[in-house]
Amino acid sequence: MIGSGIFMSAGTVLALSGGALLPALLIWASCGLLCLLAGVAYVELSCVVPSAGGEFAAMLHAFGPLHEFLGPLPAFLYAWMTCLVSRPANTAIQSLAVAEYCVQPWFGAECRPPVLAIALVALCANTLSAFINSYSVRLTATINNLFAAAKLVVMIGIVAGGVYFIVRGGTRHLTAGMPSERVSIVDLTAAFYTCLWAYEGWNNLNFLTEEMSNPVRDMPRALFIGVPLVTVSYLLVNTAYLTVLSPDEVIATPAAAVAFAEHALGSAAGLLIPLCVALSVYGTLNGTIMASSRLSFTAARAGHLARPLALLQTTSRTPAPAIIFNTLVSSAMLAYGDFEKLITFASLTVWIFYGLAMVALLVMRRTWPDAPRPFRAPTAVPWLVLVMAVLLMAVPLVNGPRLDHLAVLVFLVTGVLVYWRCVYRRRPSAGSQRLTLLLQKLLLLAGQH
Repeated sequence: MIGSGIFMSAGTVLALSGGALLPALLIWASCGLLCLLAGVAYVELSCVVPSAGGEFAAMLHAFGPLHEFLGPLPAFLYAWMTCLVSRPANTAIQSLAVAEYCVQPWFGAECRPPVLAIALVALCANTLSAFINSYSVRLTATINNLFAAAKLVVMIGIVAGGVYFIVRGGTRHLTAGMPSERVSIVDLTAAFYTCLWAYEGWNNLNFLTEEMSNPVRDMPRALFIGVPLVTVSYLLVNTAYLTVLSPDEVIATPAAAVAFAEHALGSAAGLLIPLCVALSVYGTLNGTIMASSRLSFTAARAGHLARPLALLQTTSRTPAPAIIFNTLVSSAMLAYGDFEKLITFASLTVWIFYGLAMVALLVMRRTWPDAPRPFRAPTAVPWLVLVMAVLLMAVPLVNGPRLDHLAVLVFLVTGVLVYWRCVYRRRPSAGSQRLTLLLQKLLLLAGQH
């Protein structure tokens, strides 16, 4: 759950909340609470639909029987938008974060590195991770486990440094009051998008339901321990930044941990924290590509995406076409290059479907009233999360939609057309079979048996 967000988003959230610490911390805490409430609803969903398909399975079970055409559409759109928009955007964001922390220390906290250098390093990180994922599942898992330790080193180091500087009297920037300028609802929504992206991963347990021996016991326990722990960690790290840096310094750099390390440890010793951040985010990138490719593979096997994505490499037994597909889409998004706009692009997409998941829960309470529910969320919880999801979707679209907002709508409409032709009417592309055979020969691919 702890990824690149806390290392890349602090300045953005601080700027959007008026440059004062207290409003920024309130936004971080509110987003943690919203994810906790959504997680409570997801636990009930996983009890009613104990499938590894996550939101896809829940929407298919809830809406599928209601209408021949419209029923399966939300589940298809979830797979379509996740594989084409949100997961590749997350991959691009994490690649940019790796690049930022690899390149920024060589230019110093006061100087921005060239955009082209960031983009090229991000492309290299993305391509290398795709190669590792295609080569070996075991190597991928090993890298993920090793680099996960770097996150703990960085978080503990930053918080410990913050405590040290508070004891030494570094509280000048912590006592700043409320923002001097009024914060608009659009800025507040953008701040929520940025924070909520940093909490992404709270719903991953729903993909592991079938593998748990006792999900009714383990999922609430993991949720009520994990999300509050991450929330407190994020609050402490944001506070620690301002024991050394001024709000303007945090806002000015997308790599706040680099500036913190240079001010706290000096330019030479300050390379340690950026290196650990880069390694930890690279581990997250590796895991994101692994999960994204499996989702594309599963959706293609169910007939919701192109057939070649359901093939495996015969030697490594990895879903190489799905990995290549995700890498190509995410690499194209790197050309966009804007970290904040990519976050909005991804966050708007996922919260559309988090809202639909709440609708699925409410629908199944009426259509499946007798289904086993060993864990039941309070009735107000799914309604509250649904209202927040609608607000997060509506505010940017009503108050001057940007190109990235409209792009999400274009992808959704395109998905409906693809669903009508290729899934509902079952008319795949004429070249699909030829492309499948060509890829099988070039990459030594085969279907799963």
